Amino acid sequence: MTTLQGRILTGIVLAIVMFAGIYHSSYSFFLLFGLIATGSYYEFLRMAAKSDFYKADSSTSIAGMTALGGISYGIVAGILLGWVPVYYLVFLLLMAFLLILKELFIVSESPFGRVAMQLLGLVYTCLSMALANALVWINGSFQPNILLGTLLLVWANDSFAYLVGRKIGKTKLFPRVSPNKTWEGSGGGGIGTLLAAVLIWKVLGHLSLVNWMGVAVLVIIFGGLGDLVESTFKRSVKVKDSGTLLPYHGGLLDRFDALIFCLPFVFSFLYLSRIWN
Repeated sequence: MTTLQGRILTGIVLAIVMFAGIYHSSYSFFLLFGLIATGSYYEFLRMAAKSDFYKADSSTSIAGMTALGGISYGIVAGILLGWVPVYYLVFLLLMAFLLILKELFIVSESPFGRVAMQLLGLVYTCLSMALANALVWINGSFQPNILLGTLLLVWANDSFAYLVGRKIGKTKLFPRVSPNKTWEGSGGGGIGTLLAAVLIWKVLGHLSLVNWMGVAVLVIIFGGLGDLVESTFKRSVKVKDSGTLLPYHGGLLDRFDALIFCLPFVFSFLYLSRIWN
């Protein structure tokens, strides 16, 4: 199997799994994004363990912290969905203090850095992904088309940026972090994403054209920045991919970095739009 064939096959399988998880029910949606969040946190911790200041954790330690990430996702998503009382947030505080306390029993030259990295990973992956559950209930009923549309905009931005950049890209966008990205590619990605927003509005609905265009703008800005942020993390520890879970595609963070980064902005925009309207 060639690399291109492998990428296509993995992409098809991933699309089927995503579609089934998003549309089967609100419970499958919750589980799907919980798995993505937890897996992304695991990959984040594995990358963090390769940094200069971070004393490499054992597999058991990383597994334990990953479990905490899954619990954190469940608590925040459950609160946002109304499934869990809001005072359960105290358990997030307890887990944060446990992460700090365990540094007392680890010989490390940078306990500050380790704790900061672990808490950053929780916010960056698990808490961000938890917002996906609130996003699809933002109008009071389960509307998975909102998340699917956001995902399609993220993929449109990435695809058009790649195609245009490969064809006419010359001016480097951020060579220190990602030498292959160009301003021309980013511009092409932006235009393609705005056009995709119009099509999504026509086909999926649920939001007004103004709202879909607003989501598209946020995806263009923060989705692109999210991709650069993950590239910064990977470059700092000299790895090509965040993981190997998705053959020919890398890890979960490699596939969902843009969505993870733009979700808080998309949710905030739509929530404020609902209030203003």
